[in-house]
Amino acid sequence: MSTRGAGGTVNAARLEALLDKLVAVQLDLEPTCKVHGERSPASAQSNTIAEACKILHSAMADLRNVIQEIDGSPAR
Repeated sequence: MSTRGAGGTVNAARLEALLDKLVAVQLDLEPTCKVHGERSPASAQSNTIAEACKILHSAMADLRNVIQEIDGSPAR
């Protein structure tokens, strides 16, 4: 499945990869945010947050690229 033609392809695989990154961030942060169950120890929270931030930055860059392709905007 593709949402664009030959000029710029935004395909399902790229969108699935983006969703996977966002889900990974959510799962990483659940123990820190005490979404479900017990909160993780403070010593582990810093590393968890740092890793989640890396994934989130990557996902945001991917999303920016997808939006630019859909809009036909030049890459930054």
